[in-house]
Amino acid sequence: MRAAVLEGVEDVKVHDDVEIDKPGVGEVLVRVHSCGVCHSDLHFVDGSLPCATPAILGHEAGGIVEAVGSGVTGLAEGDKVILTLRRRAAAATTACAASTRSARSTRT
Repeated sequence: MRAAVLEGVEDVKVHDDVEIDKPGVGEVLVRVHSCGVCHSDLHFVDGSLPCATPAILGHEAGGIVEAVGSGVTGLAEGDKVILTLRRRAAAATTACAASTRSARSTRT
């Protein structure tokens, strides 16, 4: 897999040979078709937000599910998905709890 890898503060290199493990319990492997660079990614690059390295940045993406780990429900190989950084604790935020359109995706 090709990826831009943050190897340290202000040190980003493109690697053509990054290997990704098969998805584990509760994980999904997605082939990314497009990915934006969020401002928080830039903070990781400049060191103003701590980040363990090496790291593959880019958490706002769209792609196709390639594999699902055990325990995953509601997704299958071939599903189109969008990705964003969201920790489980985020579900308890006021906006998410209120199910506002800006905080949660909606199906039409």
